[in-house]
Amino acid sequence: MNKRAFNLPKNHQGFALITVLVISFLGSLIVFDTIQENLNQERMAGNYSKELNARLQAENGLAEAYNMLSADSTLSTDDMMTQLNSAQNDAGGYHHNIDAWLDSDIREVNSSGFHYDGTYAMRGSFSLASSSGNTVFTGAITTCDGATLGGSGTIDSYDSSEGAYDSSNPGNNGDVSVLNEDASGLDLSGSSPIDGNVSINGDLTMSGSASISGDAHVSGNIDLGSSGSIDGNAQATGNVTNSYSSTTMDSISANGDVTILNSYDNPISYSGELNYPSYGSVSNATYYDTDQVSAVGTEPCDVLDLASEFANTTDGVGSLSSTTPTDYSFSYWPYTDYVFTDAGLESYNKSTGTTDSFDTETATIDFLGEDTEVYVMSIDNFQNGNTITIESGNNVTIYLSGNTSIEDKIYVEDGATLTIITEDTFTTTADGGVYALDSDGNTATSAVNSDGDNSFILYSGYDSEGDNSDYGITLSGSTDMFLTAYAPNAAMNVTASGDIYGSLRTDYLNVTGGAGVHFDEQITNTTIGDSDSSSSTPTITRWF
Repeated sequence: MNKRAFNLPKNHQGFALITVLVISFLGSLIVFDTIQENLNQERMAGNYSKELNARLQAENGLAEAYNMLSADSTLSTDDMMTQLNSAQNDAGGYHHNIDAWLDSDIREVNSSGFHYDGTYAMRGSFSLASSSGNTVFTGAITTCDGATLGGSGTIDSYDSSEGAYDSSNPGNNGDVSVLNEDASGLDLSGSSPIDGNVSINGDLTMSGSASISGDAHVSGNIDLGSSGSIDGNAQATGNVTNSYSSTTMDSISANGDVTILNSYDNPISYSGELNYPSYGSVSNATYYDTDQVSAVGTEPCDVLDLASEFANTTDGVGSLSSTTPTDYSFSYWPYTDYVFTDAGLESYNKSTGTTDSFDTETATIDFLGEDTEVYVMSIDNFQNGNTITIESGNNVTIYLSGNTSIEDKIYVEDGATLTIITEDTFTTTADGGVYALDSDGNTATSAVNSDGDNSFILYSGYDSEGDNSDYGITLSGSTDMFLTAYAPNAAMNVTASGDIYGSLRTDYLNVTGGAGVHFDEQITNTTIGDSDSSSSTPTITRWF
């Protein structure tokens, strides 16, 4: 059978050719449109990255200004300008100019950050006015040499002027600071969250599931371990290693390497190497050939110069070492309530109902710039169901001679204060501790009484030695306690299950129990020695 070729008519052949050309043209338009859209998206992403990095540089500029004013608040405008701008760099830095003083206490600093052709201008207003309150206790935890937080309690804050602490709605000013330039840093090995910022000299190491809700600024390395997280910005003068699970950081900045263990889409700036696995991705990283992260500011650890108070053997605390203390022993029977009244120390015998007065050794010393009457006592092994009460209207200062162990309760009524000064160890166990009371005699909700004073302050002159395990203060009680502690040379060990309401300032802090530290923000308004009257520490009142 013969086969015959099938040919389209010529007019049909032309129509097919036109159809192919039209389809090809439309396809080309779609391709070009897609390419154009991709280019636009790349430009937008690039501009966004430049703006974010420029803003970061502007913020670094304000941080430099703050650190400089903290170090020397008397700097002239010209000197400050010279020092600030000498720290800028051309690969993505910042530039300052300073407006004239708006008045005698306010200075405004303009910080212009830039990243390639991206720019961002920011203005910060700094107040240098002496203000009421203190700058000694401004966060939950301040240490000189470092801290190990391995417990399960929460580090956060609350404002007691607005009511009692509410664990379901805590404040986010539970800041943690490590001050010394050569400090060991912060080791978070537990599961407790920090609701606040951390400012650390030394490394920040996280090996548990702990989290930081704010920013982390570290003069050293940041290692989030396998499951640690930082919700704010992570800035390190060294390296930053992200965790497998943490993808919520606002940004990462490192003068060294950045290592991502999974994927990360937020801005990264680095001056070392960028490392991430083949299955991961990084979409917004920028390399700088100069450092972008400024060092964490340092300050003297013993800002009150407590060491000199203990060294003053003429009319200071040091003179009490030669004073024979009144020694109290506490028996199982009869149970006795001891009360500090306007007349001095009295005792109430629960068995007989009789009241007796005690002739207690006292002395007047110069302490933190004030003439202070001090009870010189030894109350080691305070236990067996006895109590001590500071009656309302009395501001009692006790110098504790020798090591002190408290297993029973000390009550501080509203309108009263208790200040304990010791150079030896101070320990609470079992139900022992100091408890603030409100005007109705119930447990208070604040570390600050209705007169605006700290209910209980502990000043420790203990000088820890060795590897931070020589503890000057040990808290192992099972009930909550209100405590403002100042121990710049002492290591503190917290194994308690009860919470601490107040603020801690120590040389080193170790937490292994379930205790949380809840910073009462009203403490910043209280008087600590004479530190409140001469403070000129800068405060950032606004930035825009």
